Amino acid sequence: MILSLASTLVVLHLDFNTIQMKKDAVVGCLREAAGMGYNAVLWEVENKVRWETCPECVDPEAFTKDEFRQVLAEANRLGLEPIPLMQTFGHAEYVLRQQKYAGWRESPTNQACYCVSRPEVVAFQKALLREYLDLFGDRVRRFHLGGDEAFAFGTCPRCSAFGKMDLYVSHLNAIAEELVRRGVRPGVWADMVLRGGDLKDRGKADAADETMQKLPRIFTLWNWDYYHGARSEKGDAAATPLLTKLGYEVILSAASQSAMDSPFLPQFKMHRDNIAACADDVRAQKLAGLCVTSWSVHLYPKTLQYPLMEFAARRLGNPAEDPEVAFGEIVRKRWGDVPVDVLDRLSNGRWDYSMFDTRFWGYEKRACPATPGFLSEQLGKLDAREGRQRLLDTARSDLRTLERAQGELGNCSPSSLAVRQLEEARALSAAFLSQVIAVLENRSADGAASAMQKAERYYSSFQTPQSARNSARLVWAALLQGEKRIE
Repeated sequence: MILSLASTLVVLHLDFNTIQMKKDAVVGCLREAAGMGYNAVLWEVENKVRWETCPECVDPEAFTKDEFRQVLAEANRLGLEPIPLMQTFGHAEYVLRQQKYAGWRESPTNQACYCVSRPEVVAFQKALLREYLDLFGDRVRRFHLGGDEAFAFGTCPRCSAFGKMDLYVSHLNAIAEELVRRGVRPGVWADMVLRGGDLKDRGKADAADETMQKLPRIFTLWNWDYYHGARSEKGDAAATPLLTKLGYEVILSAASQSAMDSPFLPQFKMHRDNIAACADDVRAQKLAGLCVTSWSVHLYPKTLQYPLMEFAARRLGNPAEDPEVAFGEIVRKRWGDVPVDVLDRLSNGRWDYSMFDTRFWGYEKRACPATPGFLSEQLGKLDAREGRQRLLDTARSDLRTLERAQGELGNCSPSSLAVRQLEEARALSAAFLSQVIAVLENRSADGAASAMQKAERYYSSFQTPQSARNSARLVWAALLQGEKRIE
């Protein structure tokens, strides 16, 4: 289907930041991706491999290196190029939450961002990079150095003495030295570059100024834009042509799992519109590749993303097809008589209830359950904005939509795991919204403990036991406070 695009990367992003997938679930996902036409995997493994450089950071259920090499061997057999991703600025919670490394934080209150002015941080990242290269082996042609959403970057007394983009580029060059020496091409997410190293300066977004051009052209820029084609008021189609005009190789990144998704299933309509637009841009602008990102902090199974993943590869190879018709064919082939419009209604609109779960605290991926008082604090903020009634009305409407979808899904044969997971996702969403409504009405969130146990079983279809338990607690622990009145 995409043989004419053999030189174009079709990349599946696998993120292990907040979850640990079972080994057979990872292998199954790789086999699916290869069958769809993907030719590379972006591996964001974080602390889910037993690193020797920082054993204190390793997750208890992490892969041994031998186990992960077996996974990589299967990916190699399937023709999937490995592209490792290692964080170098932000999203370093798995390291910086450890007391041993707390002094490396850019801010004492921010567990996400490294202070890159510290020589010990540079030495640590270089050592970890070498360990990555040893694990992934000699098939590595590209290496991703993260670099996105470092909101506290450049703010400590050490770092603020430098220009932000000067510091950003200096650190990337220092870490990339080993890659360049080995003939491996470094890459980085594009958002910090597009803002001149300062995400707080919205005025610099996509401005072709001198700060943007300081990054050497050897770096590939992975430009993620999850609203392009889906939400015209937010999607920014201008950034990619700007980057290519400046001489950068660009991999455009859409999403099958991203912000505004619920913890239970993707927003099918938003994601397929975004994927279609990005795939069209990759072809039209002759970009280096298309990446479909899949952020684990949104928790739901990869099996529910398979139609979106397949749609991305198909769209890249068949741009003349009507996207809605193509997606419908994929859904029917995989899930039988599940109507696409039911999928869209199941995931209609943005997830407006993130204040009731703790998958995100600010912009960090701490993956920590709610602490006592969390729910009261969030409700206080909601009341201060006079938003309680609006959210209550939204929740009641969304619950009615989910209840109507129950009958429509009930007419579909539950012959596949994915169809069963769709019904489980619908039921969990309804349980969550029922408890949100109760809390907004100043009632006890009865049933939160039972729903949390069902969510744990739901996540255990692809996550290891402790990971599934943690995922359920991330979503339900705050509502459990409301049920038990422990605040």
